[in-house]
Amino acid sequence: MRQIRHDIDHRWVASAVVDGEAVDHERPIARVALENETLLIRVAQRVEFDLLKAPVGVMPHPPRITLGDYELNDVQAREIARHLLEAVEFVEGLGPARMIRRRLLVPRG
Repeated sequence: MRQIRHDIDHRWVASAVVDGEAVDHERPIARVALENETLLIRVAQRVEFDLLKAPVGVMPHPPRITLGDYELNDVQAREIARHLLEAVEFVEGLGPARMIRRRLLVPRG
């Protein structure tokens, strides 16, 4: 498999020639730091070619959005994003109460 790195202004960051009949494109969107790891968000798309047709047939697959190990379509990604924004708004709505730490029920020492 041959990997091609594209210029910064290209739609895709990298493309991999899988075989003579398919190319996988990808664009990392973000890497989000979590507690003990990072979460990669990226978009990928496979394009297959039918070399027996004249002119050559080009068959792009639907783009795939990956969120860590999970693959989503654009509708699912939008729904998750909406729910994440709801969660953020809820946490922000807690105001100073979100910073209160629990008191120990049993004194130390």
